[in-house]
Amino acid sequence: MDLLVPVLFLLSLQAVVLLLFRQYRAVRRNAAALNPDWLYQLSIDRYRPMLRLLDDRDFRLLRSQPGFTPDMTARVRLQRCQIFRQYLDSLNSDFQQGVQILKMLMAQSSQDRPDLARVLVRMQILFALGMVLVRVRLFLYRWGLAKVDISPLIGMFDFLRDKLRGLAPMGQAY
Repeated sequence: MDLLVPVLFLLSLQAVVLLLFRQYRAVRRNAAALNPDWLYQLSIDRYRPMLRLLDDRDFRLLRSQPGFTPDMTARVRLQRCQIFRQYLDSLNSDFQQGVQILKMLMAQSSQDRPDLARVLVRMQILFALGMVLVRVRLFLYRWGLAKVDISPLIGMFDFLRDKLRGLAPMGQAY
């Protein structure tokens, strides 16, 4: 029992480091893939299904159906986690691309915006930590041990999108 706590701590630490490394790789990959038309296609509507994808109401309905087996719940939960993870990767990719475009716009601006730069750095940190937390909770959700709330990440993404649209020069694609 004395060894269990340090082992769990080290495993958790390893998972966090791995997830942060994945975040870092995603940032580097997205920095090279800036697309000027991207901003006008950007919508949080594409991520709204995430808000309901892991809802317990669907599982309660499934359990009430004739012929229900616990294996069905496990299968549906696994499939939903896989779909949710794909949405999460896409949300992260869009957020990182938005950050890169916002940095570009700030660098090209005739006005210095240290206030926006501070907000952007803070938001990047909070988003990265939020992604780690959501991924850990998603892992626990897979086994029915936690709930996943994606709304803070979607809120940060929406804030970034609004800032981008506010800074993008009229008539310019981004």
